[in-house]
Amino acid sequence: MWTCERPLINGNIKGNVVECALHHASFDIPTGETLHEGQFSGVSHAMMSTTKSGGIIDMIKTHDLKTYEVLVEDDMIKIRID
Repeated sequence: MWTCERPLINGNIKGNVVECALHHASFDIPTGETLHEGQFSGVSHAMMSTTKSGGIIDMIKTHDLKTYEVLVEDDMIKIRID
């Protein structure tokens, strides 16, 4: 199964929710939980690129995001990476 590993840097943020600009899945920023599965051109979970034989490459499966504990002290941002 193909997995989208693109960063969400181009995603849209509304409140505590970020939406992937590529496949429109949405995630809760504090928890990383998937709120809405991804879609391409209205076809849920499907990547519309094709193989050389003309078939659809594979299905997109949306996974919860990994989150990290963040602490701000004075002018420093600290991120706990386990």
